[in-house]
Amino acid sequence: MSLFITETEYIAVSEISCKIISIHDILQELKMIDSDFIFPLLIDNNSTIAVSKDKKITHNARHIEICYHHIQDLIEKAIIDVSHIPSAQMAADSFTKSLDAIKFGKFHDLIDIEDCK
Repeated sequence: MSLFITETEYIAVSEISCKIISIHDILQELKMIDSDFIFPLLIDNNSTIAVSKDKKITHNARHIEICYHHIQDLIEKAIIDVSHIPSAQMAADSFTKSLDAIKFGKFHDLIDIEDCK
């Protein structure tokens, strides 16, 4: 996986993490979740996961701006939990990639769409 893809996905994880903080606070205030609820964040890029969990910035990731590394703090505070999901199981990928008939059928089943007739 190229460094550019890792950096791009790491920045996307950072930005969604900011939204998770807001959602966490709102849901906690509405008493819909406990204060110790941990949001699972599923990522299909192992390099991005490695950078997010490593306190020591690796040689290849040192150029990523420091403001994006708050992810590590959120993991340490148990607000988010970053884990791997295979691309084939990631429903969001199907919104951004072209699909042949077989992949479309799997995507259809994955997000549980019902036929409207």
